[in-house]
Amino acid sequence: MYFQNDVFEKEYISMIKKVAAECVDEMSDSDCEYIRVNPHPSKYHFSYGLYIRNKYGPRFEEEGLVYYFCRDNMSRFVLEEIIKILLPEEKTEGSPT
Repeated sequence: MYFQNDVFEKEYISMIKKVAAECVDEMSDSDCEYIRVNPHPSKYHFSYGLYIRNKYGPRFEEEGLVYYFCRDNMSRFVLEEIIKILLPEEKTEGSPT
């Protein structure tokens, strides 16, 4: 992943982790289990990914953290982080965290 500077990278990754943790906290046990069984971020692009983009995209924009990355990328990174939280042994390609 390409970042303009280290400060931006740290802030972006920190926000990704915070949002992912919030999402997991809000999920039901059955939602968590569904993602554990289906740990593929692209599967959720038009469903949970859209929810993440709509709910958290403005927050990233307010912080100036969507300047280099579109909301689609942001939601994918959040989904990848959610999978890491729910399946710590799972590795997802392309995640900045």
